[in-house]
Amino acid sequence: MHPDAVSTISAESSASSFSSVPSFSCVAGTPGNDAPPLLELCGVTRSYRTGGWFAPRQQRQVLRGVDLTVREGGCTGVVGPSGAGKSTLCRIALGLEQPDGGMVRFMGRDVRHGLGKDRRHIQVVFQNSVNAVNPRLTVERIIGEPLENFTTLNRRQRRSRAGELLEQVHLSPSLLDRLPHRLSGGQLQRVCIARALAPRPRLILLDEALSSLDMLVQARVLDLLTELRRATGVAYLFVTHDVRLVPLFCDEAAVLTEGRVAPVDMHAPGHPCARQQAAHQATPHQEAFNALRAAILPAMPVGTPG
Repeated sequence: MHPDAVSTISAESSASSFSSVPSFSCVAGTPGNDAPPLLELCGVTRSYRTGGWFAPRQQRQVLRGVDLTVREGGCTGVVGPSGAGKSTLCRIALGLEQPDGGMVRFMGRDVRHGLGKDRRHIQVVFQNSVNAVNPRLTVERIIGEPLENFTTLNRRQRRSRAGELLEQVHLSPSLLDRLPHRLSGGQLQRVCIARALAPRPRLILLDEALSSLDMLVQARVLDLLTELRRATGVAYLFVTHDVRLVPLFCDEAAVLTEGRVAPVDMHAPGHPCARQQAAHQATPHQEAFNALRAAILPAMPVGTPG
């Protein structure tokens, strides 16, 4: 996904009521979660042609009937190894790429042929914060890009709003005039989060947004994102290959394997009494989730011998 798309993918809170949005849910929510669907992918397929001058052309199917729902104010995690199709899923969700088949809806409207006026309602935070910003722009201008594109604020008002957003992500407004190379990796990722929040989004897509951060910074950013979700009601689509983070952050989880997405029980592997039952009843997607989780060492020792 190209970072230049950031300047055109911004979000703004909408006053429209979901009472008029038809129900179109693909994946059942967690028990008791009756929030209306915000982003829905139903039966989405996507293929690419491979081969060229010296190799036969073939069709490589990346997504095979993907069903996925992100609910209003919710957080849905998508876990998958490298090459599983996560980036393709992100591009389709953002309207940067069109599916070959299936239905994509955002706020109840079909967006398979582009988000149109809804483009401003989705924001994204990329994995590599250094490549996601223009190194020649100050923090003020980086955060001000979506404000300039999608609001009528003047320059003084944009600077004031950028300072407020820095405080919202626990950074000092004194950083407004700094260039990206004068920030740490954690600070720069917080600036990217502030940019994502600038137009008050309905949905933020986190595309491996924590993968390039060290363990302690990951924990701080997760706490920050959880705090912002509670304060603003923003929804997250959390795409990652790190299974450890999903149970800590997400309401629902799904595994993307062999081009298909299926919901999984992200807490079952942690309960010893459930392991034997899970061994007999686990679906291939649940088994893939458990295998990914077992392959990753714990972030920190649970306790010290003593």
